[in-house]
Amino acid sequence: LGEAQRPPGQDITTSKAVSSSSSLQQSLSAPTTSSDVESPAMQVMNTLAASILLHATNRVEAHMVQLELDVARIADDAFYQKRL
Repeated sequence: LGEAQRPPGQDITTSKAVSSSSSLQQSLSAPTTSSDVESPAMQVMNTLAASILLHATNRVEAHMVQLELDVARIADDAFYQKRL
């Protein structure tokens, strides 16, 4: 009864990163209007740039999630050490 239980904070952090990356994906793949007539080369460059940006953002978000989990684990460990 006296043992403390770890709070399930990991699910919140992970779902936050997934939702923000999916919203970025939607904004990058938003259809262009008919007034945005571009050459095929420009379309390829824009698609490539969007893909690179999305990949970099996903990697940054993954590192941020890992850092948040590490901080939460360290805080939990400190809390349990204090209780012992």
